[in-house]
Amino acid sequence: MRLFLVLALSLAAGSTTFAGDMPLRINDTLTVTDSVAPDTMVSTITVSATSETFATAIAKMEQIASVVKNYSEICTFNSYRVTPKYRYQDSIRHDDGFSGYIYVPCEFNNMKPYNKLLNDINSVAENDNTFDISVSPVNWTVSKSIIDAARQGLKNELITQIGAVATAYSRSTKKNCEPSAITFSGASDNMPFEMAPVMRSAKASFDTSSPDKKNSETSVSAEFMLICK
Repeated sequence: MRLFLVLALSLAAGSTTFAGDMPLRINDTLTVTDSVAPDTMVSTITVSATSETFATAIAKMEQIASVVKNYSEICTFNSYRVTPKYRYQDSIRHDDGFSGYIYVPCEFNNMKPYNKLLNDINSVAENDNTFDISVSPVNWTVSKSIIDAARQGLKNELITQIGAVATAYSRSTKKNCEPSAITFSGASDNMPFEMAPVMRSAKASFDTSSPDKKNSETSVSAEFMLICK
């Protein structure tokens, strides 16, 4: 009986020592947020027109394209398209000419050249009721380079905070705690004020006003593991 008791106590002591040598793993999450000032406005112009012939529809789109090319510093477009129009009556297809569409995304920080572009487009279309012009809301936004710089700064801040958390855990556990793995993820940005859409049908001139400029927020989160030995 004495031999069994000594052996049992020896095993228990060895088991306790082994458990004490096991590293402690701690999972945690931190999020930091920064306010970023928008530096550019964005909007999109869509122009459509109808014609009885394919060639005329192409010519109308070329007129708009030649105007847009004069504003290449603020607007771009890759191509336009012309498609046939048709309707069905009594299960019979009837051709109704052709429709042309051009989609023009724009990015700018001054409304003056953008409004000039809109009016130049309108001057081409104003005497032709087959043209339709629509303008998406003008929004202030933050350019990619500014967002990337802000998020890199937030990542650096998170790394500093994770180091502080590791130090706090080291004191409370009486162990040496160090980060083992960090995964960063960016939260959605809060977008600023948005204007109502502007639409015209080749009649009046455009005078789109600048929206209110408000800061947006960008966030970065970090999921991390600490190993304490």
